[in-house]
Amino acid sequence: MKFSRSAIVVVALSLFLFAFGAFAKSTATHGKTVKGSVVSVDDAAKKFSLKSSSGKTTDLMWNDATKVTGPALKAGENATVRYMVRDKANVATSIMTSTPKAAASVKTTATTTKTATATPPVKKH
Repeated sequence: MKFSRSAIVVVALSLFLFAFGAFAKSTATHGKTVKGSVVSVDDAAKKFSLKSSSGKTTDLMWNDATKVTGPALKAGENATVRYMVRDKANVATSIMTSTPKAAASVKTTATTTKTATATPPVKKH
């Protein structure tokens, strides 16, 4: 039976794509996101735990390539973390922290009070 060139190319391409798919499944998973409150931080080990609003705790780690923005990473801060799974560990690629709303409103109120008392009195001419 004689095969045409196009049939051979289609079969070869199909085998290549099948093999590529098998390799793709064995690599690290990229692009996961978790949001929640920081439960604990271990600076020496570069590890922290994040508890989501659903109550699930996720253990994460960071490295020198991790991009961190916002206030210092500490227990009680809110955080949004992008991470990937590498060697069964959740490695953060970016961490964006923010102060919880209740603490932020107290800070704003204190600042407003200081500003009001620091305003000099108006002199009448």
